[in-house]
This record gives sequence, structure tokens and C-alpha cells, in this order.
Amino acid sequence: MKQLLLFLSLLCALGLNAASSIRAVNNGRWSQTSTWNLNRLPHDGDTVFILANIQVVLDVNESLNDVVVRIGGTLRLNNGKLDLNGTSRVEVGALGRLSGTGNNDQVKIGNVFKFRGGVDLSILGPAYADESTGSSPNGFAGGLVILNYTDSPRVSRPNTITPLNVYGTKYGSTGVVTVKFASAQVDPVTITVMDLNGQTVARQQHQSRLKTMQVQVNNARPGTYLVLVDNNGRKEIRKVVF
Repeated sequence: MKQLLLFLSLLCALGLNAASSIRAVNNGRWSQTSTWNLNRLPHDGDTVFILANIQVVLDVNESLNDVVVRIGGTLRLNNGKLDLNGTSRVEVGALGRLSGTGNNDQVKIGNVFKFRGGVDLSILGPAYADESTGSSPNGFAGGLVILNYTDSPRVSRPNTITPLNVYGTKYGSTGVVTVKFASAQVDPVTITVMDLNGQTVARQQHQSRLKTMQVQVNNARPGTYLVLVDNNGRKEIRKVVF
């Protein structure tokens, strides 16, 4: 009897060790053990942390069960698929980002597409997806969904503001983003300019009652940028090209 109890205790201990927390401690690929603090890949039952300032690239097809993926940094899908069972959950923190650009970049929970890179360019937190949330492009609750700009440069969510116009102008190596409203804004407005990797290149808060606001981007490289306009928690994203 004692031997049976000892055997069962060992099984329970092994089970507890199998379901653990694993953290990405280096920028790198999901499929590389050196990316993770336990020097192994995430497996079933894990809580997977991608901490702030860490970028993990998923470029393989990964199937996991009963996991929680918590993105505080960046999870970038590059021809990668994350296929999770119905009891799993993906959380994007306030400074986190889930991104992908192609149709093969996918996150599924319970066989429902929560993210598709060909439709959702990025998810900005705080946001989450589980079996209770919808399907792409509404697979994540909360946060902001930056849609693929094939059809439209404008991305809105409920409770957003509507700038009249947002455009970029280049003067030598300096870019200027101009945001125009139909009327002067009562609440403070914060304008953040990001590159397509989600890195902030300029940010400015305007306190006074203005209809037209500008942000200067120093050493702006030619290309497409994302402009996040935040008016007291009401947000909208537009794209500009320098």
C-alpha cells in the first residue's frame, strides 16, 4: 500500500512539473530552445510568458493544449500557425503586440480563427482571446485591431474618435504627421507614430483646444507608418506614408 501511495505521489509531482511557467528571455524563434528560460519549447499545460521588450518569431506550425500565452512584448508570426485547443487562452498586455502579415499567419482556439495575418495586421493590447470571443477580425476582445490596409487605411473600434484627416509630409529627413479634426478637442489628445514593427518613433500630447495637431518624426525613413490617436481613451489608428 505504501509503495502504491509513493507511486501515485510521484505521478502527481511529475504532473505538476509538466504544467509550468515558461518565459522567453531572448529575442528569437519560438522553435529555438535558447529563446526560453527552461531551455525547452513550450508544451501542453504551460503558461507561456513573452515579456516586455522581447520579440518571439513563430515560423512553424505549433499545436498546444491547455495553455495560456501572455504577450507582454511581441509575438510575430512569420509563416507560422498557433493552433490551440478550446480551453486555451491568449492574452496581449497593455504594451504587447501580436502581429503577422500573411494568410499563413494564424492563431486558432478550438478550431476558430482568432487572428489571421492576411486580415488582422496586428493586435495591440490589452486584449484577450479564448473560446468565448469571436472570430477574426473580431477574435480578440478589447485592445485595437490594426487591419490589413489592402481595402482601407482606416481602422476603427467602438468608442473611437474620428479625425477629419491624417496625413504625412516629408521635409528632408524629417517627417511631420498632421491630424485634423472637425472641431477643437476638449480632452487631451496623444498622438503616437509607430513603424510597422510596432516600434514607437514619435509621441506627443496636445493639451490645448486645437483642431489641427502635428507630430515631428526625426530621421524618418521612407515608408508606411501607423498613427495612433488617443483622445482620453478613445482610440483610432490611421496609416501615413512618408
